[in-house]
Amino acid sequence: ASLSPTTPADRAPLGDLDPADMIHEDASSGDQDHDEFTYAEDLVRYIRAGPHGDWFCIGVAGYPTPHVDSPSVESDVAFLAQKVNAGADFVVTQLFYDVDGFLRWVERVRSAGVDVPIIPGIMPIQNYASFRRLVNLCKCPVPRDIIDDLEPIKVCPRAVD
Repeated sequence: ASLSPTTPADRAPLGDLDPADMIHEDASSGDQDHDEFTYAEDLVRYIRAGPHGDWFCIGVAGYPTPHVDSPSVESDVAFLAQKVNAGADFVVTQLFYDVDGFLRWVERVRSAGVDVPIIPGIMPIQNYASFRRLVNLCKCPVPRDIIDDLEPIKVCPRAVD
């Protein structure tokens, strides 16, 4: 006899929770049916506390540079530790271009007790305009040497690739 469930319904009964709600933690959209999921930590706890909570591998977001709504780096690290302590299995980071800053952040979160795998968020530069738009939106710092390398070729999309 198999110990694993045989149908999707057997694998993960989550009641009326829409799986699409599980991948977005922005409570400011006002489009939430589950008020108890104000933060990602709340959703992680909910899933882990359910009868099949151990059936899921849960990933959460990490921010090597503070989240745009975060008051500080320290609070971001604390929020990440709370998500991991709630039962997250791994972290996928927001995009970054400052590798040294990322490595310092990893040291900081490890010091805070985050001991799960951390997967760096990678965003290839497709073209200069979309790159600038994205880093401005995310408030992602870009090292001067990357800007200097892109500046002379920013008008030539093939050269940016």
